[in-house]
Amino acid sequence: MFRLIFVGLFFLILFSPLQTFAGELEDREEIRKMSDNAFREGNFKLLEQLVEKYRSTKERTTSGLWKLDLFYEGIEKSFHASIKGESYWVEMEKRVKYWISQYPDSPTPYIVYSYLTSQYGWKIRGSGYSNAVPEDAWKPFHGKQREALEVLLKNKSVVSVDPKWYANVIALLRYNGVADETIYKVFLEGVEKEPFYYKTYFIAAGMFSPRWGGNKEQIDKIAQLALSKTKSKEGISVYARVYWNAAALYRHINLFKESLVDWEKMKKGFEDMLQHYPSPWNLNTYGFFSCIADDKSTTRDVINRIGDNVILDAWVKDKNYAICKRLAFQE
Repeated sequence: MFRLIFVGLFFLILFSPLQTFAGELEDREEIRKMSDNAFREGNFKLLEQLVEKYRSTKERTTSGLWKLDLFYEGIEKSFHASIKGESYWVEMEKRVKYWISQYPDSPTPYIVYSYLTSQYGWKIRGSGYSNAVPEDAWKPFHGKQREALEVLLKNKSVVSVDPKWYANVIALLRYNGVADETIYKVFLEGVEKEPFYYKTYFIAAGMFSPRWGGNKEQIDKIAQLALSKTKSKEGISVYARVYWNAAALYRHINLFKESLVDWEKMKKGFEDMLQHYPSPWNLNTYGFFSCIADDKSTTRDVINRIGDNVILDAWVKDKNYAICKRLAFQE
């Protein structure tokens, strides 16, 4: 019975827009659940139909996110590095290898297999700082990162039709200690091939951040390139998206102190974003960044535009909305 309901729901989503769901966060979760459930059931036919739709149509959520990314996020939930049971990872590997055998010309199972392999390496390493990693964990960790990268490089002709190939290869090149010049070359190839796939910019900014030996100048270079590649269709909005995504690298609150972000440009980016994707999620996020940029007049304006459509998740912490509102309207 569950399977019949699931299949019916799948086709409802596959062939109709998601406006029937309540909002942005609900839309995201529905897509993740769909791919997660299909993967857990081993229903690769459904997975292939769904991913092909998202990849070919480049369909977005109301806020502008690629549904293709949400599809992958649903599957990736099964490979969290905190899962310790060895037999579980063995079973997951068998499942994805079977998927490859059934769809050898599809990019999707190779991307999933590479991610699974990389995450298994992180499971061995652990999530702590490098000085806390057991000495005997380093060799298998690096081995798994090399294996994950080789899967994507070896099958590039099949897999790189999916823009996620570039985002994942950029990360894996960094994990494998490859030189910046090589990583940046792959990044440029990716954004030339599909300039409107945001994830390539996001991952590149993360991999060129101080955490991975980069710096704020490299992040800004990526943001400026994103602007130039996408301005013809999306204005300055992708510049704002890159710094929005990179804000976590600066614990959000320090973004305007420690990065090279230009708030006036980012503000114009949010206005452009709202022209293309007038989502309450984007408007609430605009309010949050106005607040941490200490732009009281813009924060007041945006909060007035939000009205009753407050989405606390967009303010990073629930209390931030009330704090920002109080600061913006106090005399």
